[in-house]
Amino acid sequence: MKRACVDHGGDVIGECADGPEETDGAETMEKSIERMLKDHQRWLDDPTKGKRACLRDRRLFRTDVLRGANLRKADGRGTSLAGIDVTGADLREADMSGAYLGGANLSHVRLSGADLGDAYLGCATLHRANLEVANLRAANLSWADLRFARLDNATLIHATLNCANLRFAILNSADMRWASVRGANLYRASLHFANLDDADLAEANLCGAYMVSSHLCDAGYWRIEPPRVSGDRHSALALSPTMVTIGCSTLTVEEWLGTRGAELAQEDGDHPDFQVIRHWLLALQAMDTTDKWQATPV
Repeated sequence: MKRACVDHGGDVIGECADGPEETDGAETMEKSIERMLKDHQRWLDDPTKGKRACLRDRRLFRTDVLRGANLRKADGRGTSLAGIDVTGADLREADMSGAYLGGANLSHVRLSGADLGDAYLGCATLHRANLEVANLRAANLSWADLRFARLDNATLIHATLNCANLRFAILNSADMRWASVRGANLYRASLHFANLDDADLAEANLCGAYMVSSHLCDAGYWRIEPPRVSGDRHSALALSPTMVTIGCSTLTVEEWLGTRGAELAQEDGDHPDFQVIRHWLLALQAMDTTDKWQATPV
């Protein structure tokens, strides 16, 4: 049976073969997938000969046949790949909107330009995955492993990344407005020009994060008024009850008041901005971290 396949804009672009039916025989399912992948490769080479892979609303299980598979531009809307190993697969420009990928292994997967809107990727492994320009609007990536992942120019509006591991991830120019990033680990992540307006960064670890020209309007809540300083060199921003950005560096309050603060004192101890910021850091240190806070740029 064939289905009419449409692109992201709703235009019919040809026919696609049905994906594998659910079956008790994993071997039978894997053979069906292998046939589908061959037809899909022919379709990529010449749309008039092959058939686009269609996993729409299908549920796959107990298989690793998708490891390294070429599913570029495939139709995977609403599919379930829960716990499936898809390591190294090519899913560029694939339509995976509404897919269930909880616990799936998507390490090194190419998802640039893919549509993952409303998809569930909770606890999924996306280590070193490429999600550049991907649509992740309203997607759920809670507890996902996104270490070293590339999300440049990705759309993460209203996405949920609570407790996600984003160590060393690249989110340059990502649109993260209204995203929930509570408790996420963004250690040394790159967020240059990222839009975090109205994002919830409560208890997120932004130690060493790079955030040049990032937008952080109305993110979270605050009780300690940020310091009013004159120079860009010492502009200050509270990202959480314990994490503070001064200039281009993000460290804990204790680190700023410790070794790094001593280095600043040697460099600019006489500058009035330094004294203002030091008093502000001491106020943050004394603040009850259960109180509400707000990341307010100055």
